[in-house]
Amino acid sequence: MKLSADIDLGRSLRQVFGNNPDFTAQIEQDCARQSDTTSAILRRFLGSNESERRELMILADEVGLGKTYVALAVAISILDAIRRGEVPDGLPSNKPVVLVLTPTNDALFNKWMREAEAFKTDCARHDGGLSWLQIRCPIDYSTKSGNVINLSAQMRDATPGQPMLLIAKQSVLGAALHDHDLWRRRSLASLFGHFRTPTETRRYWCRRGRVFDKFGIPELNELLDLRSSAHLWDDSLSPDLE
Repeated sequence: MKLSADIDLGRSLRQVFGNNPDFTAQIEQDCARQSDTTSAILRRFLGSNESERRELMILADEVGLGKTYVALAVAISILDAIRRGEVPDGLPSNKPVVLVLTPTNDALFNKWMREAEAFKTDCARHDGGLSWLQIRCPIDYSTKSGNVINLSAQMRDATPGQPMLLIAKQSVLGAALHDHDLWRRRSLASLFGHFRTPTETRRYWCRRGRVFDKFGIPELNELLDLRSSAHLWDDSLSPDLE
């Protein structure tokens, strides 16, 4: 893989320095360095030779040399390859999303959101060239971290033609799920799907869950705490869930 043809990392630099010939050489040098770094990271992530691939890399450089834009160029190049059908085997193509996790600090989260939006316009090779890219956060127009429910809801809007850059705070993965009923139903649905539980057995457990709630014996959240609820699953009707 290589840098997306829709990206021109020098365009933003030229906008900053204008047409001043004194900066032409420096702009070209910085653009070449950022482009080469982006391509090198993409090769190490998704190169044709599996033995040379790396699952984890650290991008480090001095302040102000474009680390954020290089990271965005890597993410957007991957999404563009998926959009064009040029992606290597193993990457999701149905719901293409790159997740950027920032520190929980509002200022840093907002910085990444601003940088991503600026990149979309300032680093497009042609005006509107990156209009296919969706940029989202867990809760639209909010700096709140949200939770994994908000995260998954946004991911569902990604399509092969309009992949998504999803920017979220690290705390999104540990935030409380306030809608406990939704959490229980989705957890049960995941368990049922994993174990291919028959329909009648699913109905039985749903009914039993409502009885628990009604009479205040164990609630469904206790049922789903697999660390301490083994005794509750001792039922001959559904040994798969035990």
